[in-house]
Amino acid sequence: MSDTVKTLQVHIGSHPGIFGESLERHRAFWMLDDMERPLLGLNMGLFMDERYPKTAWALPDGMIRPEDIRTDLFIEDCERQYEMHKELGDDYVFVGSPFKFVPWMEAIMGCPIMGSPSSLWTEPCVSDWESWHWERPTMENPWAMKLLELMRALADSSRNRYPVSATLMRGASDVIAAMRGAVQLPLDAMDCPGLVRQAAEFCMDLRIELSKAQQALIPYCPDGYMDGDNGLRYWCPVKPMWLQEDALAFLSPNLYRELFLSVDLRYARE
Repeated sequence: MSDTVKTLQVHIGSHPGIFGESLERHRAFWMLDDMERPLLGLNMGLFMDERYPKTAWALPDGMIRPEDIRTDLFIEDCERQYEMHKELGDDYVFVGSPFKFVPWMEAIMGCPIMGSPSSLWTEPCVSDWESWHWERPTMENPWAMKLLELMRALADSSRNRYPVSATLMRGASDVIAAMRGAVQLPLDAMDCPGLVRQAAEFCMDLRIELSKAQQALIPYCPDGYMDGDNGLRYWCPVKPMWLQEDALAFLSPNLYRELFLSVDLRYARE
């Protein structure tokens, strides 16, 4: 065997991969094995204009449309984050996910998206459930198309240098709270629980379809995957998807079990 081939084999066999020397620690944590030390992670920036300055500065004040989010600037911001994270030397590599500061599910469901230089937020879009149109959005929705456009751009630009994950998508309770207003959610849960449960199923149908569409675009990685964003990153041996239900803080455990538990379990099974 030639020296060139031997050198090539050694190089391939010792390639650190995306996760570098921290991969075994992530695996041990996943398997609940003994670890030499805890996993350590640092975050570069907290607010939208700190983490994605070019993308944020290009957004108008007030109403935000999908076309206001420039894919080229977002990729430039991700490259900057990637380079900065390389210098940290911690256990958590940069994870590229489609602009998590956008309330994607809420936007696709019809909530107006408003913006300032440092954050984005939603306005309610449903005056009452009885008169709502109950038309399920498709992947042709402009916000869904922009989300998948960013996902494709990340998959192309990452070139297996950093993991790509699905974006932050809030759970059914969060989306309903945005659509109706946080104050109205617990009132609806008491006054019209059947319609709230129906809306939860409606939102989860879309979330499952959107999750699968994003997962299909995540590049294959033999070393596993990392999901989440910033302080919520975690390694997983298969393509993961997280579920967030912050608005449950407005409800009792009994109301959660009655209205939202079944849809969350359905999402977990999917």
